[in-house]
Amino acid sequence: MSHRPSLHALLAFAGITAALASVHCSASATKADAQGGTLAAPSARATDGGPSSDEIAPTTPNAGSATPAPPVLADGLLLVNATRNFPAFRVCLPSGADAVSLSLSQPIPTELMPQSSLAGVDINGAMRIEPQPDFQNVSEVVLLAIDETTKLVPGIEKGSCRALACTQSGASCLGASKLFRVPVRDATTKAPAAGAFAATGKVLALRDDGGSPHFDVYDIGAIGSANGSQLRVEYRNLSNYDGKVQYFREPGSAADDIREGSSSTVSVNRKYDVARFTAGAYGASLLDIHQASAPRVPIDSFYVAPGSFALLLVGSNQADASPDRGLRFLAIPLTAPKPIETADAGGVDASKD
Repeated sequence: MSHRPSLHALLAFAGITAALASVHCSASATKADAQGGTLAAPSARATDGGPSSDEIAPTTPNAGSATPAPPVLADGLLLVNATRNFPAFRVCLPSGADAVSLSLSQPIPTELMPQSSLAGVDINGAMRIEPQPDFQNVSEVVLLAIDETTKLVPGIEKGSCRALACTQSGASCLGASKLFRVPVRDATTKAPAAGAFAATGKVLALRDDGGSPHFDVYDIGAIGSANGSQLRVEYRNLSNYDGKVQYFREPGSAADDIREGSSSTVSVNRKYDVARFTAGAYGASLLDIHQASAPRVPIDSFYVAPGSFALLLVGSNQADASPDRGLRFLAIPLTAPKPIETADAGGVDASKD
């Protein structure tokens, strides 16, 4: 005679099965978390022996939803695209004497461009990066051109330098025409600036005026204003404009002259769409500059006073300059900000006093 299991026995068995499944899934998740992220699924290696698309750097888990802090320059570096002809770019550690890289790290920067879903330093753009210890004795780097062609390359978003900065056909290699080995030099002496990518508090500006692309390295101060309603401005001109730069707190107010190579102070309020810097006929409000520089950072934290920021002028004032190559002000906070307490974690209305 057959015995049918009771309802209580079936329920107990189902509970044990679910518990075992839960333990298995939790263990798998813990293992993935302990590795600091997840890896892209491996794919077939290129038949020509070149790097394959499985050479992908791990993605980092979301650290949380905390309000991001301004990208302070005092403990980092600022990459600037101040070129006349070069597209957006990323940087890799060179290998050998060619414009290739065997590094398994991702190209820098890894942050998204302000108006793009891709990482890099955009045309007339700037991006703060952390010091790069692997670049300690390096006075040349490999540039990866991020243009209409390369942005479609498989793996461009998460690929390592080895997977992207190579010349073999197929896979995710960008190819020789999109890779450039460029010098890193002191902006004043033109001497090689070995270790500049491993330093802090410097501006590394990619330029191509009058020749091939190269990085010019600029030192910049980081002394905050002592006045709670003022910001100290450290201005550097990386454009072809050679006239006066001024600041207007509001329409009709007296102009403050902004001096290059030395500190200037400007009064600030929360009318970010009114206060503006001008370079001849070109002008940009504090709101415009914030949007071009770091729109993902709350504007109240970006312009916190007392403090200081680097003000950069890039681009061209020539009449035939394309819209994306015209004059543009960029800014980056230099000193650590004070915490800002607002009802809205995303910042405040720029029109408020």
